[in-house]
Amino acid sequence: MLGEFTDVESGKNDQRVNLDMAIDMCVQLGAVLVVKDLSRVSRGGYGVMMRLQDAGVEYIEAGSPYDNQLIKEIKFSLAREEREKISGRTSLALQEIKEKIASGVEHVSKSGRVVTSLGNPENLTDDARAKGRVAHQRLAYNRSKQSGSYAVALYNSGVSKSGITKLLNENGFTTARGKSFSITQTGRLLDRYLD
Repeated sequence: MLGEFTDVESGKNDQRVNLDMAIDMCVQLGAVLVVKDLSRVSRGGYGVMMRLQDAGVEYIEAGSPYDNQLIKEIKFSLAREEREKISGRTSLALQEIKEKIASGVEHVSKSGRVVTSLGNPENLTDDARAKGRVAHQRLAYNRSKQSGSYAVALYNSGVSKSGITKLLNENGFTTARGKSFSITQTGRLLDRYLD
């Protein structure tokens, strides 16, 4: 394995930073993109599939590594259909909740909380804010891990520290403080993630 990337964004969004970085790494290293499930790569249909093909990147699903191209295209189509169904169900449910609230009917969420409005920041509890901070920290950790995996893969392929620094910056990786990488920071990143 040359690198590992995790995306927490919606599969319906074809423009995702970590997916873009994974594709760029595959192009640069001539690697195969292995995904857990094709539906998680793109629920938008063929957008990502076409990007992968145009870039010459081979991709496989971990659970079905021997699928031919036709099967992969069918899976992308099914994923798109499922996304459309989910979107429709979500819109319908939100509309029903809004109508209940507007007509004075009490709506109780699955967690047992009475919902009086939708989308109001005042509804956030201290617990919800704490969960948001934890999620933000986890995302920062995942980004560090991804930049580390990318740097290690490049290092193992013979790329110099200055070359790795340049590629990290060109591919949108940033330090924990959101700054561009320097050679010193690249060295620290490699020290942290090299075996």
